[in-house]
Amino acid sequence: QRSDIVVVDDVVTTGATVNEAVRTLRRFGLDVAGVAAVAGTQRRGEASVSEYE
Repeated sequence: QRSDIVVVDDVVTTGATVNEAVRTLRRFGLDVAGVAAVAGTQRRGEASVSEYE
């Protein structure tokens, strides 16, 4: 059975970790429904992951 995936990160600083996780999951044919983070920083990482909202 196939399910959508939500990627959860503890802190988003640059968005690089979340973006790489999403790219990897998609390479394996998985559907990423969204991204969530517990905290963000002032380095504006949320802008680089805003496409997943």
